[in-house]
Amino acid sequence: MKLPAILIDLDDTLLEVQLDHFIQAYFQSLSDYAASYGIGNGFVKALGEGTRKMLHNEDPTVTLEEAFAEYFYPAVNAFLPQHLKSSHHEPPQDPHPLYTIMMEFYEQVFPQLEKITRKKEESRELVDNLVEKGYLVAIATNPLFPQKATYQRLRWAGLDPEKYPFTVVTTYEDFHFTKPKLEYYAEVLARLGWDMDGAVMIGNNLIDDIDPAQRLGMATFWMNTNGKDSKNQPVHIRYTAPKGEGKLCEALAWLQTLDCSQLQINVNQLEVAKAVLKSTLALMDTWRRKTLHADQWLRKSKAEDWSPLEVLYHLGDVESEIYLPRIWKIISEESPNIKNIDASGWNVERHYQEKDLTEGINTFIEKRMETLQVIDSLGEDDWQRKALHETRGEMDLKTLIVSIAKHDIEHIRQIHQEMH
Repeated sequence: MKLPAILIDLDDTLLEVQLDHFIQAYFQSLSDYAASYGIGNGFVKALGEGTRKMLHNEDPTVTLEEAFAEYFYPAVNAFLPQHLKSSHHEPPQDPHPLYTIMMEFYEQVFPQLEKITRKKEESRELVDNLVEKGYLVAIATNPLFPQKATYQRLRWAGLDPEKYPFTVVTTYEDFHFTKPKLEYYAEVLARLGWDMDGAVMIGNNLIDDIDPAQRLGMATFWMNTNGKDSKNQPVHIRYTAPKGEGKLCEALAWLQTLDCSQLQINVNQLEVAKAVLKSTLALMDTWRRKTLHADQWLRKSKAEDWSPLEVLYHLGDVESEIYLPRIWKIISEESPNIKNIDASGWNVERHYQEKDLTEGINTFIEKRMETLQVIDSLGEDDWQRKALHETRGEMDLKTLIVSIAKHDIEHIRQIHQEMH
């Protein structure tokens, strides 16, 4: 039996910081640094609006950095001295001249903000214990900062990311969603390969950390240092998974009482299934941006197993030839009959092992985007539309979407296990 994955928030959870005060000081110091280069007062307003663009990003093929840059750099151009203006940029390969200045800020000035935070010994004790016991540990901080800033805050907490084996640290360079979206949590779990026995979220914020994780089906531990009753907080959470609350130093003892059989993700819930579909697309987008080593994708533990490349092409072809046509059939016909299609032999028949890796990723992304566009266009009544499956009997559109999400999880886990 695997252990559950542990997702832990950073600010006000692992690192003590008065967040409102910290953000105010951060914006002021960045504004002052920009002013030293002759950049006008509209800089801060553009920075705030760029942050809102990240918070509202819904596109699984657009990173948060790209969502920020698309608005921020054109908006701030009017406030820049002439030598910093740019009419074209493609970050990070061809960054805006201001990008270099901002990265210098994170290296030279941002570290001074450590003085308004406080290291907590219990944070390091908790993480040390989790790592020693073999848990997968992910730093699930809202990915509104670049990696440089996030890694520094981890060091302020006494948790140097170069020394601790964090499986995932969420930053704006390679994440697509923010808290409190379900897609954010699904993207973290997808990046972990769905290769865990359930998942737990530890955080201090009921709205950003606890409520969405619970809706996804994760167990949650609310770090309650003020003695407040969670029932009287502004957000009313329907606890469907195990929950705990207390001081951070009490989290480990609570974790050890969990029954992993209770920690299953609520894929049967439509909002969760839709989040999973988007998280798979976000994962594929992450893969295509990285340097991919083809030999990893050709691995097989046993001769009869499917390689990750074969699984990838299976996902793309099933999306294109089975799932997407079925969705269209159900929404365009009244109670249609759906034939069963056996795709189990396609890997051999279609020579998946000989195909191009990048083409396989791009094909899946294209088809999944089509699927999501159709899903996003549906009204409430559409989810009740029914069909008669040749072997599974009567099913509605919601059931089909749930089955696609389960199929995603099964095969992303298969890819992950083969590659690791």
